Amino acid sequence: MVDHVFVIRRHELTDAEWELLAPLIPSAVRGRPRVEDRRVING
Repeated sequence: MVDHVFVIRRHELTDAEWELLAPLIPSAVRGRPRVEDRRVING
């Protein structure tokens, strides 16, 4: 029996892709609380 099934949709970033992209995204300094960057980019 499988407990978890992980599906990567074609528009979602892999962990390796995210490791390359994450350092390029600026961190928030002020304003409203940020939403998780990876969730926003994946759509």
